[in-house]
Amino acid sequence: MRLMNMRLHTIISLITLLLFFAGCDGPTGSVSIQVIDVFGHPLSGARLTVKRHSRDTDHGGWAMLDRAPVGRYTIEVMHPGYLPSYRTLEVKANETVTSRVMMQPYEQRE
Repeated sequence: MRLMNMRLHTIISLITLLLFFAGCDGPTGSVSIQVIDVFGHPLSGARLTVKRHSRDTDHGGWAMLDRAPVGRYTIEVMHPGYLPSYRTLEVKANETVTSRVMMQPYEQRE
């Protein structure tokens, strides 16, 4: 049941992003982001949010946003057990912006 819910959520996220970016008539670019932990290991299931639209990273920690309208965006990255992270990226026409975001774990308190 949990796997089905995760798949449904992923499908809904993809459709939402496609609808957001499909409405763009002007020039577009792409954004490719990898989310890693402090040891450099990829974090799957990290949630990237851009203008109220979300996308989760895959098993390699990657998320791709295609057909992003040209402009400057601040991307919020969240993952359970980690502090939120923010990255501002400039999308340029017909180019792919690639970025890596390192997530910091919440402090362990005894």
